[in-house]
Amino acid sequence: MSAQHTPGPWAFNDEAHRIESDAPGYPNDGWAICELMGQDIIGNARLIAAAPDMLAALTDLVLVFDARPDIMDKIRPLMGWAEHGALNMARAAIAKVS
Repeated sequence: MSAQHTPGPWAFNDEAHRIESDAPGYPNDGWAICELMGQDIIGNARLIAAAPDMLAALTDLVLVFDARPDIMDKIRPLMGWAEHGALNMARAAIAKVS
Protein backbone atom coordinates (compact mmCIF):
# COMPACT_ATOMS: atom_id res chain seq x y z
CA MET A 1 0.00 0.00 0.00
CA SER A 2 1.38 3.41 -0.93
CA ALA A 3 -0.82 5.65 1.21
CA GLN A 4 0.93 7.80 3.77
CA HIS A 5 -0.94 8.72 6.91
CA THR A 6 -0.26 9.25 10.58
CA PRO A 7 0.06 5.77 12.08
CA GLY A 8 -2.49 4.49 14.56
CA PRO A 9 -3.73 4.08 17.05
CA TRP A 10 -5.82 7.21 16.95
CA ALA A 11 -7.95 8.41 19.84
CA PHE A 12 -10.72 10.94 20.35
CA ASN A 13 -9.91 13.81 22.70
CA ASP A 14 -13.42 14.68 23.83
CA GLU A 15 -12.38 17.91 25.56
CA ALA A 16 -10.79 19.32 22.40
CA HIS A 17 -13.21 17.56 20.00
CA ARG A 18 -10.39 16.23 17.88
CA ILE A 19 -8.74 12.99 16.80
CA GLU A 20 -5.15 12.61 17.96
CA SER A 21 -2.37 10.16 17.23
CA ASP A 22 -1.42 7.84 20.06
CA ALA A 23 1.38 6.20 18.07
CA PRO A 24 4.33 5.71 20.44
CA GLY A 25 7.51 7.38 19.27
CA TYR A 26 5.83 9.06 16.31
CA PRO A 27 6.61 12.79 16.04
CA ASN A 28 2.90 13.67 16.08
CA ASP A 29 2.09 11.69 19.25
CA GLY A 30 -0.88 13.53 20.79
CA TRP A 31 -1.14 15.98 17.91
CA ALA A 32 -4.42 16.67 16.19
CA ILE A 33 -5.21 14.68 13.07
CA CYS A 34 -8.57 16.41 12.65
CA GLU A 35 -11.06 18.47 14.59
CA LEU A 36 -14.74 17.65 14.66
CA MET A 37 -17.72 19.98 14.65
CA GLY A 38 -21.45 19.73 14.24
CA GLN A 39 -23.80 16.91 15.04
CA ASP A 40 -22.84 13.33 15.82
CA ILE A 41 -19.35 14.25 17.02
CA ILE A 42 -18.96 11.16 19.23
CA GLY A 43 -20.09 8.69 16.55
CA ASN A 44 -17.99 10.35 13.86
CA ALA A 45 -15.00 10.47 16.18
CA ARG A 46 -15.24 6.76 16.97
CA LEU A 47 -15.42 5.91 13.29
CA ILE A 48 -12.48 8.13 12.35
CA ALA A 49 -10.36 6.98 15.28
CA ALA A 50 -10.93 3.34 14.29
CA ALA A 51 -9.83 3.95 10.68
CA PRO A 52 -6.19 2.79 11.04
CA ASP A 53 -7.28 -0.42 12.79
CA MET A 54 -9.99 -1.11 10.21
CA LEU A 55 -7.57 -0.50 7.34
CA ALA A 56 -5.04 -2.91 8.86
CA ALA A 57 -7.70 -5.57 9.44
CA LEU A 58 -9.11 -5.30 5.92
CA THR A 59 -5.63 -5.35 4.40
CA ASP A 60 -4.71 -8.49 6.36
CA LEU A 61 -7.99 -10.16 5.41
CA VAL A 62 -7.53 -9.49 1.70
CA LEU A 63 -3.88 -10.59 1.86
CA VAL A 64 -4.93 -13.91 3.38
CA PHE A 65 -7.38 -14.54 0.56
CA ASP A 66 -4.99 -13.34 -2.17
CA ALA A 67 -1.95 -15.19 -0.80
CA ARG A 68 -3.60 -18.60 -1.18
CA PRO A 69 -5.24 -18.89 -4.60
CA ASP A 70 -5.26 -22.68 -4.18
CA ILE A 71 -7.49 -22.36 -1.14
CA MET A 72 -9.61 -19.67 -2.77
CA ASP A 73 -10.26 -22.01 -5.72
CA LYS A 74 -11.74 -24.51 -3.24
CA ILE A 75 -13.65 -21.92 -1.18
CA ARG A 76 -15.00 -19.79 -4.04
CA PRO A 77 -17.76 -22.28 -5.04
CA LEU A 78 -18.93 -22.32 -1.41
CA MET A 79 -19.07 -18.54 -1.11
CA GLY A 80 -22.36 -16.78 -1.66
CA TRP A 81 -22.94 -13.35 -3.14
CA ALA A 82 -22.64 -11.75 0.29
CA GLU A 83 -19.15 -13.15 0.86
CA HIS A 84 -17.98 -12.15 -2.62
CA GLY A 85 -19.51 -8.71 -2.10
CA ALA A 86 -17.83 -8.28 1.29
CA LEU A 87 -14.42 -9.20 -0.13
CA ASN A 88 -14.90 -6.79 -3.03
CA MET A 89 -16.01 -4.05 -0.61
CA ALA A 90 -12.86 -4.64 1.45
CA ARG A 91 -10.71 -4.28 -1.66
CA ALA A 92 -12.58 -1.10 -2.67
CA ALA A 93 -12.15 0.43 0.80
CA ILE A 94 -8.42 -0.29 0.72
CA ALA A 95 -8.16 1.22 -2.77
CA LYS A 96 -9.69 4.49 -1.50
CA VAL A 97 -6.62 5.10 0.66
CA SER A 98 -3.99 3.67 -1.68
